Amino acid sequence: MGNKGQRFAELDGIRGVGATLVVLGHTRPDELFWAVTLMDIFFVFSAFMVGRLVLLKVHSFKGMLSFFQRRIERLWPVYMLVIVGIFAGDFLLAQISQTAKFDGSSFWRYITFSQFSELLFHDRFSYNYIYPAAHTWSLAVEEQFYILFPTIVLLCTYISRSLIFPALVSLVLLGIYTRMNGAFFSVLTFHIDAFACGGLLALCYPWLAERPVFSTKLFQWMVVFGLFGFCYYTTSGFVLYFSGYEPWPPPTEMLLRPWLFLIILLWTGIIGLVAVNPESERGRFWRKPGLVYLGLISYPLYMVHLPILVASEKLMFLVFDLEYTNINRNWSRAVSLPLVFLAAHILYVLIDKRVQQKGTGFIRKEAAKVEPDSQG
Repeated sequence: MGNKGQRFAELDGIRGVGATLVVLGHTRPDELFWAVTLMDIFFVFSAFMVGRLVLLKVHSFKGMLSFFQRRIERLWPVYMLVIVGIFAGDFLLAQISQTAKFDGSSFWRYITFSQFSELLFHDRFSYNYIYPAAHTWSLAVEEQFYILFPTIVLLCTYISRSLIFPALVSLVLLGIYTRMNGAFFSVLTFHIDAFACGGLLALCYPWLAERPVFSTKLFQWMVVFGLFGFCYYTTSGFVLYFSGYEPWPPPTEMLLRPWLFLIILLWTGIIGLVAVNPESERGRFWRKPGLVYLGLISYPLYMVHLPILVASEKLMFLVFDLEYTNINRNWSRAVSLPLVFLAAHILYVLIDKRVQQKGTGFIRKEAAKVEPDSQG
Protein backbone atom coordinates (compact mmCIF):
# COMPACT_ATOMS: atom_id res chain seq x y z
CA MET A 1 0.00 0.00 0.00
CA GLY A 2 2.89 2.33 0.46
CA ASN A 3 4.23 2.11 -3.07
CA LYS A 4 6.22 5.27 -3.69
CA GLY A 5 5.65 5.09 -7.43
CA GLN A 6 1.87 4.93 -7.06
CA ARG A 7 -0.38 7.51 -8.69
CA PHE A 8 -3.84 8.01 -7.25
CA ALA A 9 -6.57 8.40 -9.87
CA GLU A 10 -8.96 9.58 -7.14
CA LEU A 11 -6.66 12.45 -6.25
CA ASP A 12 -6.51 13.45 -9.90
CA GLY A 13 -10.31 13.56 -9.84
CA ILE A 14 -10.33 15.75 -6.73
CA ARG A 15 -7.71 18.01 -8.28
CA GLY A 16 -9.76 18.25 -11.48
CA VAL A 17 -12.88 19.40 -9.61
CA GLY A 18 -10.80 21.88 -7.59
CA ALA A 19 -9.14 23.33 -10.68
CA THR A 20 -12.47 23.71 -12.46
CA LEU A 21 -14.00 25.53 -9.48
CA VAL A 22 -11.00 27.87 -9.25
CA VAL A 23 -11.40 28.70 -12.95
CA LEU A 24 -15.14 29.27 -12.49
CA GLY A 25 -14.33 31.44 -9.47
CA HIS A 26 -12.64 33.91 -11.81
CA THR A 27 -15.81 34.13 -13.90
CA ARG A 28 -18.17 34.63 -10.94
CA PRO A 29 -15.97 36.10 -8.17
CA ASP A 30 -18.92 37.57 -6.26
CA GLU A 31 -20.81 34.34 -5.65
CA LEU A 32 -17.83 31.97 -5.81
CA PHE A 33 -15.57 33.94 -3.45
CA TRP A 34 -15.09 30.71 -1.45
CA ALA A 35 -13.38 28.99 -4.41
CA VAL A 36 -10.12 30.66 -3.37
CA THR A 37 -9.89 28.20 -0.46
CA LEU A 38 -9.43 25.42 -3.00
CA MET A 39 -5.94 26.72 -3.71
CA ASP A 40 -4.86 25.08 -0.47
CA ILE A 41 -6.06 21.66 -1.59
CA PHE A 42 -3.52 21.97 -4.42
CA PHE A 43 -0.82 22.90 -1.92
CA VAL A 44 -1.62 19.91 0.32
CA PHE A 45 -1.88 17.61 -2.71
CA SER A 46 1.36 18.91 -4.22
CA ALA A 47 3.31 18.66 -0.96
CA PHE A 48 2.04 15.10 -0.47
CA MET A 49 2.94 13.89 -3.95
CA VAL A 50 6.15 15.89 -4.42
CA GLY A 51 7.10 15.47 -0.76
CA ARG A 52 7.24 11.71 -1.25
CA LEU A 53 9.75 12.29 -4.03
CA VAL A 54 11.78 14.69 -1.87
CA LEU A 55 11.95 12.16 0.97
CA LEU A 56 12.90 9.48 -1.52
CA LYS A 57 15.48 11.43 -3.48
CA VAL A 58 17.12 13.97 -1.18
CA HIS A 59 19.76 12.05 0.78
CA SER A 60 22.65 14.16 -0.49
CA PHE A 61 23.38 17.51 -2.08
CA LYS A 62 23.55 15.78 -5.45
CA GLY A 63 20.10 14.31 -4.84
CA MET A 64 18.74 17.76 -4.01
CA LEU A 65 20.17 19.20 -7.25
CA SER A 66 18.60 16.29 -9.14
CA PHE A 67 15.25 17.14 -7.55
CA PHE A 68 15.58 20.82 -8.54
CA GLN A 69 16.40 19.75 -12.10
CA ARG A 70 13.26 17.61 -12.17
CA ARG A 71 11.12 20.52 -10.91
CA ILE A 72 12.42 22.78 -13.68
CA GLU A 73 11.71 20.10 -16.29
CA ARG A 74 8.21 19.63 -14.87
CA LEU A 75 7.13 23.27 -14.63
CA TRP A 76 9.04 25.40 -17.09
CA PRO A 77 7.74 24.21 -20.50
CA VAL A 78 4.12 25.28 -19.87
CA TYR A 79 4.97 28.01 -17.37
CA MET A 80 7.48 29.82 -19.57
CA LEU A 81 5.25 29.53 -22.63
CA VAL A 82 2.40 31.24 -20.76
CA ILE A 83 4.59 33.90 -19.09
CA VAL A 84 6.32 34.83 -22.36
CA GLY A 85 2.90 34.92 -24.04
CA ILE A 86 1.54 37.29 -21.36
CA PHE A 87 4.47 39.69 -21.67
CA ALA A 88 4.32 39.51 -25.47
CA GLY A 89 0.61 40.32 -25.37
CA ASP A 90 1.27 43.20 -22.98
CA PHE A 91 3.92 44.52 -25.36
CA LEU A 92 1.62 44.30 -28.38
CA LEU A 93 -1.18 46.02 -26.46
CA ALA A 94 1.16 48.90 -25.67
CA GLN A 95 1.93 49.29 -29.39
CA ILE A 96 -1.70 49.63 -30.45
CA SER A 97 -3.12 51.42 -27.39
CA GLN A 98 -2.90 55.11 -26.65
CA THR A 99 -2.99 54.60 -22.88
CA ALA A 100 -1.31 51.25 -22.14
CA LYS A 101 2.41 51.21 -21.42
CA PHE A 102 4.73 48.21 -21.52
CA ASP A 103 7.10 47.59 -18.63
CA GLY A 104 9.13 44.39 -18.87
CA SER A 105 11.25 45.09 -15.80
CA SER A 106 9.31 42.57 -13.71
CA PHE A 107 9.94 39.68 -16.12
CA TRP A 108 12.86 38.39 -14.06
CA ARG A 109 10.57 38.10 -11.03
CA TYR A 110 8.33 35.69 -12.86
CA ILE A 111 11.08 33.46 -14.19
CA THR A 112 12.63 33.25 -10.70
CA PHE A 113 9.26 32.65 -8.98
CA SER A 114 9.81 35.71 -6.78
CA GLN A 115 6.70 37.64 -7.87
CA PHE A 116 4.64 38.90 -4.92
CA SER A 117 7.47 38.09 -2.48
CA GLU A 118 7.81 41.82 -1.76
CA LEU A 119 4.59 41.50 0.23
CA LEU A 120 6.53 39.53 2.81
CA PHE A 121 8.20 42.81 3.83
CA HIS A 122 6.09 45.64 2.38
CA ASP A 123 2.39 46.39 1.90
CA ARG A 124 2.61 47.30 -1.80
CA PHE A 125 4.49 46.47 -5.00
CA SER A 126 7.46 48.46 -6.25
CA TYR A 127 6.88 47.30 -9.83
CA ASN A 128 4.05 47.29 -12.36
CA TYR A 129 1.47 44.63 -11.56
CA ILE A 130 0.43 42.51 -14.58
CA TYR A 131 -3.09 41.25 -13.92
CA PRO A 132 -3.17 38.37 -16.47
CA ALA A 133 -0.23 36.86 -14.55
CA ALA A 134 -1.76 37.47 -11.10
CA HIS A 135 -2.64 33.81 -10.62
CA THR A 136 1.03 32.80 -10.81
CA TRP A 137 1.43 33.76 -7.13
CA SER A 138 0.52 30.13 -6.34
CA LEU A 139 3.37 28.82 -8.52
CA ALA A 140 5.73 31.22 -6.78
CA VAL A 141 4.86 30.11 -3.24
CA GLU A 142 4.93 26.47 -4.34
CA GLU A 143 8.44 26.68 -5.74
CA GLN A 144 9.62 28.69 -2.76
CA PHE A 145 8.44 25.84 -0.55
CA TYR A 146 10.26 23.33 -2.77
CA ILE A 147 13.47 25.20 -2.11
CA LEU A 148 12.81 25.25 1.64
CA PHE A 149 11.59 21.68 2.13
CA PRO A 150 14.44 19.82 0.38
CA THR A 151 16.89 22.02 2.28
CA ILE A 152 15.26 21.01 5.58
CA VAL A 153 15.29 17.34 4.55
CA LEU A 154 18.96 17.51 3.57
CA LEU A 155 19.97 19.20 6.84
CA CYS A 156 17.98 16.66 8.83
CA THR A 157 19.66 13.86 6.85
CA TYR A 158 23.07 15.04 8.03
CA ILE A 159 21.82 15.28 11.65
CA SER A 160 18.86 12.90 12.04
CA ARG A 161 15.94 12.18 9.71
CA SER A 162 13.72 12.00 12.79
CA LEU A 163 13.93 15.80 12.94
CA ILE A 164 11.89 16.16 9.74
CA PHE A 165 8.64 15.59 11.62
CA PRO A 166 9.12 18.34 14.25
CA ALA A 167 10.44 20.66 11.53
CA LEU A 168 7.20 20.28 9.56
CA VAL A 169 5.10 20.73 12.69
CA SER A 170 7.03 23.96 13.32
CA LEU A 171 6.10 25.15 9.80
CA VAL A 172 2.44 24.47 10.58
CA LEU A 173 2.69 26.65 13.69
CA LEU A 174 4.62 29.30 11.74
CA GLY A 175 1.86 29.46 9.14
CA ILE A 176 -0.88 29.91 11.75
CA TYR A 177 1.12 32.57 13.61
CA THR A 178 2.13 34.67 10.60
CA ARG A 179 -1.33 34.50 9.06
CA MET A 180 -2.99 35.70 12.26
CA ASN A 181 -0.45 38.52 12.45
CA GLY A 182 -1.19 40.03 9.08
CA ALA A 183 0.48 37.99 6.31
CA PHE A 184 -0.83 38.67 2.80
CA PHE A 185 -2.77 35.95 1.01
CA SER A 186 -0.37 35.64 -1.94
CA VAL A 187 2.83 34.92 0.02
CA LEU A 188 4.29 31.65 1.27
CA THR A 189 3.81 32.33 4.98
CA PHE A 190 0.01 32.54 4.52
CA HIS A 191 -0.08 28.98 3.17
CA ILE A 192 3.02 27.29 4.56
CA ASP A 193 0.93 25.21 6.97
CA ALA A 194 -0.92 23.71 3.98
CA PHE A 195 2.38 22.66 2.44
CA ALA A 196 3.60 21.38 5.81
CA CYS A 197 0.43 19.29 6.27
CA GLY A 198 1.01 17.74 2.85
CA GLY A 199 4.64 17.11 3.80
CA LEU A 200 3.57 15.45 7.07
CA LEU A 201 1.16 13.26 5.12
CA ALA A 202 3.99 12.25 2.76
CA LEU A 203 6.33 11.55 5.67
CA CYS A 204 3.80 9.47 7.64
CA TYR A 205 2.15 7.80 4.66
CA PRO A 206 3.96 4.43 4.88
CA TRP A 207 3.03 4.17 8.58
CA LEU A 208 -0.55 5.33 8.00
CA ALA A 209 -1.06 3.01 5.02
CA GLU A 210 -0.25 0.01 7.21
CA ARG A 211 -2.97 1.07 9.69
CA PRO A 212 -5.99 1.84 7.49
CA VAL A 213 -8.59 1.58 10.28
CA PHE A 214 -6.83 4.08 12.54
CA SER A 215 -5.93 6.33 9.60
CA THR A 216 -9.49 6.36 8.29
CA LYS A 217 -10.88 7.47 11.66
CA LEU A 218 -8.16 10.12 12.00
CA PHE A 219 -8.85 11.60 8.58
CA GLN A 220 -12.61 11.43 9.08
CA TRP A 221 -12.30 13.58 12.21
CA MET A 222 -10.10 16.00 10.29
CA VAL A 223 -12.83 16.27 7.66
CA VAL A 224 -15.46 16.94 10.35
CA PHE A 225 -13.46 19.76 11.95
CA GLY A 226 -12.52 21.09 8.53
CA LEU A 227 -16.13 21.18 7.36
CA PHE A 228 -17.00 23.27 10.41
CA GLY A 229 -14.36 25.84 9.45
CA PHE A 230 -15.34 25.83 5.77
CA CYS A 231 -19.06 26.21 6.53
CA TYR A 232 -18.45 29.01 9.03
CA TYR A 233 -16.23 30.84 6.52
CA THR A 234 -18.67 30.54 3.61
CA THR A 235 -21.68 31.40 5.79
CA SER A 236 -19.95 34.52 7.09
CA GLY A 237 -19.11 35.50 3.53
CA PHE A 238 -22.65 35.05 2.22
CA VAL A 239 -24.07 37.03 5.16
CA LEU A 240 -21.84 39.95 4.17
CA TYR A 241 -22.68 39.44 0.48
CA PHE A 242 -26.46 39.55 0.94
CA SER A 243 -26.18 42.46 3.37
CA GLY A 244 -24.56 44.54 0.60
CA TYR A 245 -21.06 44.75 2.08
CA GLU A 246 -18.75 47.03 0.06
CA PRO A 247 -16.32 46.54 -1.53
CA TRP A 248 -17.20 43.03 -2.66
CA PRO A 249 -15.55 40.60 -2.67
CA PRO A 250 -13.77 41.74 0.49
CA PRO A 251 -10.02 41.23 0.97
CA THR A 252 -9.46 37.48 1.12
CA GLU A 253 -7.40 37.77 4.30
CA MET A 254 -10.26 39.43 6.20
CA LEU A 255 -12.66 36.48 6.10
CA LEU A 256 -10.26 33.60 5.62
CA ARG A 257 -7.52 34.30 8.17
CA PRO A 258 -9.20 32.79 11.27
CA TRP A 259 -10.51 29.68 9.54
CA LEU A 260 -7.93 28.64 6.98
CA PHE A 261 -6.17 26.05 9.16
CA LEU A 262 -9.45 24.18 9.73
CA ILE A 263 -10.07 24.28 5.97
CA ILE A 264 -6.54 22.94 5.43
CA LEU A 265 -7.45 20.08 7.80
CA LEU A 266 -10.48 19.41 5.57
CA TRP A 267 -8.35 19.10 2.44
CA THR A 268 -5.70 17.05 4.26
CA GLY A 269 -8.38 14.71 5.59
CA ILE A 270 -9.94 14.20 2.16
CA ILE A 271 -6.58 13.53 0.52
CA GLY A 272 -5.56 11.24 3.38
CA LEU A 273 -8.78 9.22 3.15
CA VAL A 274 -8.19 8.63 -0.53
CA ALA A 275 -4.47 7.87 -0.10
CA VAL A 276 -4.87 5.21 2.60
CA ASN A 277 -7.91 3.64 0.95
CA PRO A 278 -6.96 3.46 -2.74
CA GLU A 279 -9.61 2.11 -5.08
CA SER A 280 -12.22 1.99 -2.30
CA GLU A 281 -15.94 2.32 -2.98
CA ARG A 282 -16.04 5.80 -1.46
CA GLY A 283 -13.52 6.95 -4.07
CA ARG A 284 -15.47 5.62 -7.06
CA PHE A 285 -16.96 9.03 -7.87
CA TRP A 286 -13.51 10.64 -8.05
CA ARG A 287 -12.28 7.94 -10.46
CA LYS A 288 -14.72 9.00 -13.18
CA PRO A 289 -12.70 9.43 -16.40
CA GLY A 290 -13.88 13.00 -16.98
CA LEU A 291 -12.81 14.14 -13.52
CA VAL A 292 -9.50 12.31 -13.74
CA TYR A 293 -8.80 13.96 -17.09
CA LEU A 294 -9.56 17.39 -15.62
CA GLY A 295 -6.99 16.56 -12.95
CA LEU A 296 -4.41 15.57 -15.55
CA ILE A 297 -4.85 18.86 -17.44
CA SER A 298 -5.22 20.94 -14.26
CA TYR A 299 -1.74 22.52 -14.49
CA PRO A 300 -2.10 23.89 -18.06
CA LEU A 301 -5.74 24.69 -17.26
CA TYR A 302 -4.71 26.82 -14.31
CA MET A 303 -1.88 28.49 -16.20
CA VAL A 304 -3.93 29.55 -19.25
CA HIS A 305 -7.29 30.36 -17.69
CA LEU A 306 -6.71 33.90 -16.41
CA PRO A 307 -4.77 35.23 -19.45
CA ILE A 308 -7.47 33.89 -21.80
CA LEU A 309 -10.34 35.19 -19.64
CA VAL A 310 -8.79 38.66 -19.42
CA ALA A 311 -7.86 38.81 -23.12
CA SER A 312 -11.32 37.62 -24.18
CA GLU A 313 -12.96 40.15 -21.89
CA LYS A 314 -10.97 43.04 -23.34
CA LEU A 315 -11.61 41.85 -26.89
CA MET A 316 -15.36 41.49 -26.41
CA PHE A 317 -15.68 44.91 -24.77
CA LEU A 318 -13.74 46.40 -27.68
CA VAL A 319 -15.59 44.58 -30.49
CA PHE A 320 -19.13 44.88 -29.09
CA ASP A 321 -18.59 48.26 -27.42
CA LEU A 322 -20.06 47.02 -24.14
CA GLU A 323 -20.52 49.13 -21.06
CA TYR A 324 -18.07 47.98 -18.38
CA THR A 325 -20.22 46.40 -15.67
CA ASN A 326 -19.80 43.32 -13.50
CA ILE A 327 -22.61 41.58 -15.42
CA ASN A 328 -20.95 42.17 -18.80
CA ARG A 329 -17.54 41.22 -17.40
CA ASN A 330 -18.82 37.92 -15.97
CA TRP A 331 -20.73 37.18 -19.17
CA SER A 332 -17.71 37.79 -21.38
CA ARG A 333 -15.54 35.54 -19.21
CA ALA A 334 -18.12 32.75 -19.13
CA VAL A 335 -18.35 32.77 -22.93
CA SER A 336 -14.58 32.24 -23.19
CA LEU A 337 -14.55 29.15 -20.92
CA PRO A 338 -14.63 26.64 -23.82
CA LEU A 339 -11.53 28.32 -25.24
CA VAL A 340 -9.81 27.95 -21.84
CA PHE A 341 -10.45 24.21 -21.68
CA LEU A 342 -9.48 23.75 -25.33
CA ALA A 343 -6.17 25.56 -24.81
CA ALA A 344 -5.48 23.49 -21.68
CA HIS A 345 -6.19 20.28 -23.60
CA ILE A 346 -3.83 21.27 -26.41
CA LEU A 347 -1.03 22.20 -24.02
CA TYR A 348 -1.52 18.94 -22.14
CA VAL A 349 -1.36 16.80 -25.26
CA LEU A 350 1.56 18.62 -26.85
CA ILE A 351 3.68 19.34 -23.77
CA ASP A 352 2.48 18.44 -20.30
CA LYS A 353 1.47 14.83 -20.96
CA ARG A 354 4.99 13.99 -22.08
CA VAL A 355 6.44 15.75 -19.05
CA GLN A 356 4.10 13.87 -16.69
CA GLN A 357 4.93 10.51 -18.29
CA LYS A 358 8.62 11.21 -17.93
CA GLY A 359 8.10 12.16 -14.29
CA THR A 360 6.11 8.99 -13.50
CA GLY A 361 8.89 6.85 -14.97
CA PHE A 362 11.48 8.81 -12.99
CA ILE A 363 9.67 8.26 -9.67
CA ARG A 364 9.26 4.54 -10.29
CA LYS A 365 12.91 4.21 -11.24
CA GLU A 366 13.99 5.99 -8.04
CA ALA A 367 11.62 3.88 -5.93
CA ALA A 368 13.09 0.72 -7.44
CA LYS A 369 16.57 1.86 -6.40
CA VAL A 370 15.52 2.47 -2.79
CA GLU A 371 13.15 -0.43 -2.15
CA PRO A 372 14.89 -3.82 -2.30
CA ASP A 373 13.40 -6.59 -4.32
CA SER A 374 10.86 -8.40 -2.13
CA GLN A 375 12.20 -11.73 -3.38
CA GLY A 376 15.75 -10.84 -2.47
